Order: sequence, then structure tokens, then C-alpha cells
Amino acid sequence: MLTWSRGTLVRGSENGARGLRMVTGMIIPLSFIRELALRDVMRTNRHQYFLDLALRCAHQGTCLRRNFGAIIVDEYNTIVSTGYTGAPRKQMDCTELARCWRKDHNIPSGSNYERCRSVHAEMNALLQAGKLARGCTLYLAGYDVETEGLTQIWPCFLCSKMIVNSAIRNVIMRTGPEEYREMDPMLLYQMRSREALGDDEK
Repeated sequence: MLTWSRGTLVRGSENGARGLRMVTGMIIPLSFIRELALRDVMRTNRHQYFLDLALRCAHQGTCLRRNFGAIIVDEYNTIVSTGYTGAPRKQMDCTELARCWRKDHNIPSGSNYERCRSVHAEMNALLQAGKLARGCTLYLAGYDVETEGLTQIWPCFLCSKMIVNSAIRNVIMRTGPEEYREMDPMLLYQMRSREALGDDEK
């Protein structure tokens, strides 16, 4: 059974809007939850359910290129933490600055992530989960800001290392409106390692 044991129902003070406040502080609007419930298929499988929430988290992101949302879920199907792409705490983000430093300096997407103002969604979710991430599943969904289309980019090399060390059991990424792919964290790390370091195993 899916639970929200780490969430609290809240009512907004200004317009009466209601939502579910997660342990991370993010409020998931009840209107969004109702929208999921009123789809043609009244009940989706649990992977699709959490991927829907991950995509909603992605829309909180502040990157001007691509935004991702991450949901960490434990073995009881309880949400442990959420994360989205954004600047470190109390720092100005790209939407506030109205410019992307990487784009200004012609840095290709997928490279030189150390030269980026944002913290990745996976990192933010893992940092908030801490030791509670052990044995959990990480759900990931993202979209391109300009086209609004879904992106299919697996976690970067740095994120893959954090995922392995956090003992995440499985990574599931949205690849289409109803499609997704699963990957073992160690295989993800090995794939990114080969891309970054080559096949040299010395």
C-alpha cells in the first residue's frame, strides 16, 4: 500500500490552496494529486506513480537548460525524500539571474558539471535522505526547458558515485509518457566510469 507517512496535509494561508507538505518542505498540491487520480487509468502501477511525482518535482527546478526531479522511495513504498535541480541554499539561481553561465561560455551539455551553478536533483534527494537512502529506489524524470519534451539522460558520473555510496538499490528513469527503464546502480556507475575514464582498468 502506498503511504504518505512522512507528509503533512496543509492549507495555504493566502488562497486556501491545499497540499501535502513533505519532510523536505516541498508542498505537492492536492490539485496535482487529484489530476493523477482522474486519469483514464484510475490506478497506475507504483513505478508510474512515483515517476509522475518526480516529473512534478522537476518543474520546481531552476536550470535554464534541463530540469530533473528525483524521488527516493523505501521498501514500503514510502517517500523518503525529494530533490530537484537548483542552486545551493541561499544562493541565487539561474532563473533569478536570467542567464546560464554554461550557455554563456559554450559548455556542451553533459560535460564539465563542476562548472555549473546548480546541484543535481539526485544529489539533493540523496543529501536530504542521508542514511535512510540505504536499500531504496531512486525515481528520476526530467524535461528540456525549451521544448518541454522528456529527457532520457541517466545520472552523471558524480551522481552515479553518490548513488552507489548511498546504497541505493535501484534507479528507475522515465523515458516516455508511460515508459521507463531500470538500471542497477553499479552498472550505471560502470557505464559512466567508462565514458569518463575510458576502458583502462589499471
